[in-house]
Amino acid sequence: MNLDLTIQEAEELYSELSSRGLNLDLTRGKPHSDQLNLSRELENSLSGDYFYDGIDTRNYGELFGLEACRKLGADLIGCSKEMVIAGGNSSLTLMSQYLSSLYFHGFDENPLSANERNSFLCPTPGFDRHFKLCEEFGMNMIPVPLTGSGPDMGYVKSVMDSDSSIRGIWCVPKHSNPTGETYSENTISGLLEVAKISTKGFRIFWDNAYAVHDFKESKPLPN
Repeated sequence: MNLDLTIQEAEELYSELSSRGLNLDLTRGKPHSDQLNLSRELENSLSGDYFYDGIDTRNYGELFGLEACRKLGADLIGCSKEMVIAGGNSSLTLMSQYLSSLYFHGFDENPLSANERNSFLCPTPGFDRHFKLCEEFGMNMIPVPLTGSGPDMGYVKSVMDSDSSIRGIWCVPKHSNPTGETYSENTISGLLEVAKISTKGFRIFWDNAYAVHDFKESKPLPN
């Protein structure tokens, strides 16, 4: 390979694209205005009856969210409503808040900030925003290979046996981006087993962001 020629070609392509004066918004997950227009009528869907079970939905809600919202979420992801908190439309925000709480306050153990070293298992390739949270809290990131049905549990168990600083693992269990794999029942059982035997307050951050993003018949995620 002629490396100089490759660099030259890349520079020429970059110059050609720059000369077009394009104004591109490459923000991930940001709908086009045509898509936003599809839901515009929802703004007028509330026509005066704002009450549900005696609760004025325009005001502050229940701590765990409206029961109807929790039931809807439960139906979508296949669990009981008692396992659901209607806490907002951003899983990343909720995970950030929880990680912050663990860092400064802890949960049945000392806060993570009191530890000399904290590490997180990061199935790779994975979501860069998960990794950014680790970076912001000064946590060491340990890459974990994926197998096509989730993280390599043999590797997870071996690295946890040798590293006492591991506090948790990031998981996108369904249609994992960018590989598209869905965690198998064996993988999920392995993760739960690791969490049960851990004495270090191990946490599984289960970011099921693509729970309903099926375009065709797809493998179900075990409950």
